[in-house]
Amino acid sequence: MNIYKRNSRILFFSFFILLINNACEKNVEYEKLSGQLVGYVQLFDNKRILLSDNSGVEITLEGSSSEIKVYTNESGQYVIDNLETGTYNILFNKDGYGQYKIYGKPFVGGNKPTTLGQRYLYQFIDCQIDNVQITEIEDAYYPSVFVTANALNQNEHPYPWCRYYLSNKQTVSYENYISSTADHLFYDSGDFNFILYIDTLQFPTGSELYLIMYPAISSYEYNYTDINTGKEIYTTVNYNNPSNVASIIIPEFE
Repeated sequence: MNIYKRNSRILFFSFFILLINNACEKNVEYEKLSGQLVGYVQLFDNKRILLSDNSGVEITLEGSSSEIKVYTNESGQYVIDNLETGTYNILFNKDGYGQYKIYGKPFVGGNKPTTLGQRYLYQFIDCQIDNVQITEIEDAYYPSVFVTANALNQNEHPYPWCRYYLSNKQTVSYENYISSTADHLFYDSGDFNFILYIDTLQFPTGSELYLIMYPAISSYEYNYTDINTGKEIYTTVNYNNPSNVASIIIPEFE
């Protein structure tokens, strides 16, 4: 009798353990959360004036099984319904305007809409910078060189600026540079010039410096970091209108 009870207990516990193992091996599926994402975009023209019609901005979400695209209405609002919980890259784009991108934006979802902060897009200035040249400055007090250039077709823009990019490679661009600065306001079409101060740690004596310029509507910096290149992207700069690339061998400074 005792042997029978003992064997029964062993069989019971063996069966119980088998049930637990089977339950653990099953894939438990959880219902994915989703929700509504709401945001706004404000457009500026190339004179930095707020526009009343903010429609037509394309909002692209990367991070789901397929890209999600929606567009802003006249007030600049966009709405994405039934967006699954996840982490997304969000691109704001409209033809003729600088684009803006957010990387790694987490979205939880739920019953209440999630509101994304307002973003701003600026219309490109359509002027062109050309004939950029760099020359030495005799007896320069600080490590510096003299830059001259010509601005074309910018008379209609009250706040024209340029952003220049420096590199030790001829392939210098807004995506391939060592340093960058927005400066040197020019008012009328024609020649303009400025003194460029040299960081001799970046560009020592005897090294070659390459420079390229792009027109911008303002020195105001609205920018984001491209995580693929680690470079800052400035949304008020017209990257479609690069100047020629100028270069100089860094002279010896006293």
